[in-house]
Amino acid sequence: MIFEYLDTKEGVKTVKANGLLLHSAYSPIKEAERFSLNIKSTFKPSYVIITEPGLSYCAPYLKKSFPYAKIGAIRYTHEFESYNNLFDFAFNKESISDLKNHLLREFSEDNIFSVLFISWTASEKIFPDENKQVWLQIKQALDTAKTLLVTRQFFEKKWLINSANFIKYAQDFYTFNKTSSPVFIAASGPSLQDNLESLKKGQKSFVIIALSSAITTLLENDIIPDFCISTDGGYWAGEHLKKLTKNKIPLAITSEAYCKKEILQNLKIIPLFYNDGISRQLADQTSIPFIEAKRNGTVSGTALDLAKNLTTGKIYYSGLDLSEQKGFQHTQPNELEKNACLNDYFINSKEKRIAKSGFKNQSLMIYKDWFCNQKLENNKFFRIISEEGKKNSLGDIIDISPEKFAEECKLYTSSKTFSISKSKKLSALENKTNIKNVLTYILRNCNTEGWKKSLFPLDFVAIKHNPENNEAQEKLEKENSRLMKKLQKILNDD
Repeated sequence: MIFEYLDTKEGVKTVKANGLLLHSAYSPIKEAERFSLNIKSTFKPSYVIITEPGLSYCAPYLKKSFPYAKIGAIRYTHEFESYNNLFDFAFNKESISDLKNHLLREFSEDNIFSVLFISWTASEKIFPDENKQVWLQIKQALDTAKTLLVTRQFFEKKWLINSANFIKYAQDFYTFNKTSSPVFIAASGPSLQDNLESLKKGQKSFVIIALSSAITTLLENDIIPDFCISTDGGYWAGEHLKKLTKNKIPLAITSEAYCKKEILQNLKIIPLFYNDGISRQLADQTSIPFIEAKRNGTVSGTALDLAKNLTTGKIYYSGLDLSEQKGFQHTQPNELEKNACLNDYFINSKEKRIAKSGFKNQSLMIYKDWFCNQKLENNKFFRIISEEGKKNSLGDIIDISPEKFAEECKLYTSSKTFSISKSKKLSALENKTNIKNVLTYILRNCNTEGWKKSLFPLDFVAIKHNPENNEAQEKLEKENSRLMKKLQKILNDD
């Protein structure tokens, strides 16, 4: 693109790009002032971002129109970067491979809705391709943020209730000792099936971590995992965990995960917690020896981080397909499939249900992106997957075939060095004190802004956008009141 700078009667420069004016040929400063004054917003933005403002004459007027906001720019070209100092911050599309995720990292799903995005109109015609790409990624960032907020609002309350149950019923705690043995993580993607025979033969050499949805498949193939990990807050997670009690398999579980009290009371529990959110604040009120875990949208990510801290050896991942499949989306047998097939009938058949689950899944894309963005040690992390089943790549994780894994299994001839040891058993008095402290904390904080923002993020953002929305405010207060009654019932009942 050819840029031509011209003088104007205002004594400042204007610029043409491929013969098209990016600013007024006569009064670019007045043009920028009128542009800024005409911007209307239905909410009070914390940030204002303008796409490719060229020579940036609008910057001081945007600051005048929005004195309480930080003003930023998204550049389409490096040509005008010398003007970036007029803004509080600036991004360049050409320097960012994934603008959608960059925006989400910079602002988070909570704060991106406090950003007012605007376009310098002339740039839309001069940079049509760049403008289309940038605004598409802005839309995708907002859509993803809304999805995350909807998911959080659905799960945050469940996570809090699960945490209260965990603190009340779990009392016998264990920890794992570090090892140099290789680790095999079993997820439940269909590709797990290709590696079961090799794993069965070599299981004495591997520390086997089962994600909760893979337990049934492993046990059906006479593979006993060293421990299971569960982070799922939904009640359906309990279906996968049913097999653990009979087989006495230790359970590494976050306090936010759903788990029946019978399992919490009778299994070896490795207590995990995330270093954020209200569940972390509740954990701080107790004497439970929690181990920090990394929060992810999927248990697969938490398991990978746990394995990194567990071993200095290699880590193999199987069933980590993270893509839509024809047929079953999970390797079989699977507890949820067993339950789902009970409701199949002629009109809503099993084939129709399975076909629907193979449609594009936005969550899988989010999970895949997380793995792709991880910086991992070279030659330590491997995903076992065939060329036929491979539909994506996962960044620094190296893909190897099931045949290659079978060969590597033969190299591991020594038995694994791995153990789980008791870290603490709570006395009745300690347990009672923990419950009392947690209940006191909840009652003291349940009406604070931070509490409501954490538990009702979507409603909270809506109210921030429109403080006059009394209906949304009343809805939030009613839901919060119901939640408090439920928590008090859990923690007070004997």
